Amino acid sequence: LRTSFAWQYPRGDLLAVPAKVSVSALVRQEKGEEETPLRRPSFMYNFGLSAAERGTALHAVLQYADFAAAKKDVGAELERLQQQGFITPQTAQAADLAALRTFFASPLMQRMLAADRLLREYAFFTRVPAGSIAPLEGPNAQEPVLVQGVADCVIEKDGELFLVDYKTDHGKSRDELRKAYAPQLALYRTALEKRLGLPVARCSLYSFAYGEELVL
Repeated sequence: LRTSFAWQYPRGDLLAVPAKVSVSALVRQEKGEEETPLRRPSFMYNFGLSAAERGTALHAVLQYADFAAAKKDVGAELERLQQQGFITPQTAQAADLAALRTFFASPLMQRMLAADRLLREYAFFTRVPAGSIAPLEGPNAQEPVLVQGVADCVIEKDGELFLVDYKTDHGKSRDELRKAYAPQLALYRTALEKRLGLPVARCSLYSFAYGEELVL
């Protein structure tokens, strides 16, 4: 009985490693941040939207907008998205109209409109070694962990891929943004090249705070 009760799972260090994890969770882990709730009680909206909620609103607009139409008239496109049920009035109100106008007038938008193929909110799965997300050693460090992510925008042009991730962070320098999100985009690059069978020629962030594309 003592022997039986003293038995320990030989791969116990893997018990603390999830079989599946999201890229965003890995980024929060890298930055030492805790996960924030997706929704707040309705009474708390009297105090205004959080930065994360405003960022979510921008992402929602960029997921569904007709880019060519928005380039001509952002306000009219937001109205269309509301009328057709793609976004709520609250989302439209929360979206930063000035930041969106800058984005739709940017050189990046020109490249998006000229793409051979444009993938938005492209969901994917990839496998990474467990040792890359947890302090493991030996054979257990090579056990596969499934990683789920969503690429904001993938531009395909002339047989190459250009990965763009939208960021709404404020209070960080350009170099701090690049450093913070480089591991995330490295995972995206690996996954997209496997999934789409084309090389990723460039990874970049579009910073809505700076109104410009930051190449990694």
